[in-house]
Amino acid sequence: MEVFESMGMVDRVLDAGERFVALNVHTHAKRPPVRIDLLKRNWHDTRYPFWFSIPQCETERCLAEHLESLGVRVEWGTELREFSQHGNGVSARVADASGSTQELEADWLLGCDGSQSRTRELTGIEMDYRPYGIEFALADARADVDLGTGEGHVFPTKQGALMIAPTPTEGLFRLIAHVEKGAQLGIVDWVKLVFERTGLAFDIQDLAWHSRFRLGHGLAQRYRHERVFLLGDAAHVQSPVGGQGLNTGIQDAHDLAWRLATDKRAGGAEKLLDGYTTERRPFAERVIRYTSRATRMLAAPRAIRPFRNKLARRFLGFTVLQERFGRGIGMLDSRCGGSETLGNFSRPWVGRRLPNPLLWNGQRLHDRIDDLRHTAVDFDVVDDLDGAAAWPGPGLRFGEGGLPDPGGVVAGALGARPGERWLVRPDRIVAAIGEPHALEAKFLREIGCPVAAL
Repeated sequence: MEVFESMGMVDRVLDAGERFVALNVHTHAKRPPVRIDLLKRNWHDTRYPFWFSIPQCETERCLAEHLESLGVRVEWGTELREFSQHGNGVSARVADASGSTQELEADWLLGCDGSQSRTRELTGIEMDYRPYGIEFALADARADVDLGTGEGHVFPTKQGALMIAPTPTEGLFRLIAHVEKGAQLGIVDWVKLVFERTGLAFDIQDLAWHSRFRLGHGLAQRYRHERVFLLGDAAHVQSPVGGQGLNTGIQDAHDLAWRLATDKRAGGAEKLLDGYTTERRPFAERVIRYTSRATRMLAAPRAIRPFRNKLARRFLGFTVLQERFGRGIGMLDSRCGGSETLGNFSRPWVGRRLPNPLLWNGQRLHDRIDDLRHTAVDFDVVDDLDGAAAWPGPGLRFGEGGLPDPGGVVAGALGARPGERWLVRPDRIVAAIGEPHALEAKFLREIGCPVAAL
């Protein structure tokens, strides 16, 4: 959501989805579920303290409409046939749905073409794909049943796991079930499956969409080949459990965009461009580890499912674990992998998402971060405030202007020290922390790019 906010399209996305009110984990048929309230979490460091349910097709529609508002049209049904690279660009031959081809010239080629990526194939970059031997069935089912507005339900039963998730459309539910290999489910089969695993008379009137897929994960060996980059499923494939795939791909694009823009301004920003792989690939590895464990837990062998449920009930009952679980799914504690672009800085916030607390004037910290260039945030006594008299106390300075920080509340929450500077990237990742003059010189040495270009 914070990425969409920086793009100026968050309202469009919010209108197309629904907030998750709670997640109910039904570990025992005769006991009430463990209820994780998702609207009362202690997430003060974001403007969006909730999970959000939105179909991928709706996210894609919002993105396409936003691009159209900027004068850019998405050409669906276009296939990459071949490409070649030269000193300052890429030549590509593409074909439309009719088979007609055309030659295109561009500075860069970004492969966002899915798990069967033609871009990845043509670059010769290998993906190590590992199947789990597990099958899940999905369906968007219209049903006359009251499960609570915005309430999600997980049933990790002996017969297999079942998840029922809310959708923005009233009466439409997303069903996700662990099934036997080769199972084909129609309306009657889904009604029977839901009843066997939940006891609910789930009167399905129609299946708006349904599919079945075999789970596995894969990770490209590298994300860059000269002037070609891989993003999203072209670079990493993970289980859909936890809904992390599209989020990770959007963050890939957000990360790469500012790097390409910096290279356009300064030229020769090779370390910044290489940093895309060295940061985003380890991030995808962590997502794959998490989703793989969660998937194997949901699809555990029948003999250990009762034990799994007892553990789940016990641990999910702890508030601190609910907080970690909720923030993890929400990617609020995101951090990058090791990279030359982050420099040799030992402070714990370097390489992590900058928190977004409320400021003195009612704004949030991210509101003062530039969407296109790096922002220097100084924690010091501020005397030239935005639209206010002199403030003889702690504050935050953003370039020419500043804001008071009464009692040093924001600085204290971040662990910032008086007199230091935090350099924040356009993707809201803290790039470096240190004494202002020494910081810029050291950061410049590390990345080999003029500070003015950032």
